[in-house]
Amino acid sequence: MAFDFPSSPAIDDEFIDTATGVTYVWNSYAWTRKGSGSTTAPPPSGDVWVEEAPEDSVPYARRNKAWVPADLMTADRPILNTITPATGTGATPITVTLSGSKFSVTCKVYFGNELMPSAFISPSALSFPITPANHTVGPHVVTISNGGLISQPRTFTIT
Repeated sequence: MAFDFPSSPAIDDEFIDTATGVTYVWNSYAWTRKGSGSTTAPPPSGDVWVEEAPEDSVPYARRNKAWVPADLMTADRPILNTITPATGTGATPITVTLSGSKFSVTCKVYFGNELMPSAFISPSALSFPITPANHTVGPHVVTISNGGLISQPRTFTIT
């Protein structure tokens, strides 16, 4: 299943999906929504099954209450090629775009040692907001982490 259900459940074990808050119960055959009544066989018509990922050739995983292609969640060393813009100044927030490859939805952006709120755009682009006036003048190292694998550093300079 696409959720992180326990791999060896006992009958009547419960699992709470943290993304939706829904409780599921193992009925010796499948996880069913708590209170659905099925105990030994597939639920009869009308009972609720756990929502499955879209049915196509792409493997999916669940993240932030949505199905995401699983290859976008794999831990691979990200490659950071460019930062646009590479400099910033003033009290107005700017959006910095990082370009490269092997980016996933689980990537984290670091500005020096500070974890930045970031947005996944594509497997080759991430972005994060920064207010230059909130940081010291000079060069700052920017890296991307994916499952503990760190990209090569690039420099963003505050003037």
